[in-house]
Amino acid sequence: VRSSAASDVYKRQGINAEYGGKRMVVKYSETGSSDSSVTIVFIHAFPLNRQMWAAQLENLSSVARVLAIDLPGYGESEPFPENLPASEITLTHYVQAIEEFLTEAKVNKAVFVGCSMGGYLLFEIFRRIPEKVAGLVFCNTRAEADDDISKQRRSGAIKTIEDTNSNETFAKGNPGKLFSAAILPSRTNLLQQINQWTLETPTKTVIGGLYALRNRPDSVDLLPKINVPTLIVVGVEDPVTGAAIMEPMSKGIPSARTVLIERGGHLSPLDEPEQVNQAIVDFLKAL
Repeated sequence: VRSSAASDVYKRQGINAEYGGKRMVVKYSETGSSDSSVTIVFIHAFPLNRQMWAAQLENLSSVARVLAIDLPGYGESEPFPENLPASEITLTHYVQAIEEFLTEAKVNKAVFVGCSMGGYLLFEIFRRIPEKVAGLVFCNTRAEADDDISKQRRSGAIKTIEDTNSNETFAKGNPGKLFSAAILPSRTNLLQQINQWTLETPTKTVIGGLYALRNRPDSVDLLPKINVPTLIVVGVEDPVTGAAIMEPMSKGIPSARTVLIERGGHLSPLDEPEQVNQAIVDFLKAL
């Protein structure tokens, strides 16, 4: 049992044979008791890391076993092996890492919480290992694949990062992607932290993430097949995946319940943690 959100080194074997059996190190944080009847696994947004879940790790430990990992290449985790080019990284590769993590952490079933890219990974988790899913919490995400304009935008970001070997230009776009004009002035310190995490992420990891996001499958057809309790968390001030964008998920998932986070941006668990934490606690009570 781990009682604090301090970093732990999490060692495991390679995800599968195609990675050459390379031993990787994945960092994670854990709070709460391993004897808890509920386990929550938090999956971070792109291109951030598990630190975005600090408020959840601290404040939900009394109601569940709480785990938050750094995906391969993000935060303190080692990247995918060199024999996996960034251009070939997909959401499936990340989920394979999560599957291995669940096995090693002895997680038989969990409520999975994902924000933005983490939400896309929740769809892939449900496709691959539905037997592991006790519930889903989608924060600030969408079911649709990228349209042509979005794909072109991601391709442009990839080229810029490759040409400059830096995430700086990508980070400069964060304000408009994360917060509406109404709340941006009050998010200065938070934005500085997000930009720092973005700049600290290796450029190859960011490029691989952009390829995975650009090439992700459409999940609209999966919505009516999701047969577990589901919470949809919508940031009222989210300029990217606001209420109108997330409405198809609210209507398409049979068991979905939707919560609006006042003054919440695109990373509402990070910028309005008290509201999001309460929504998760209420959701867990109903399981």
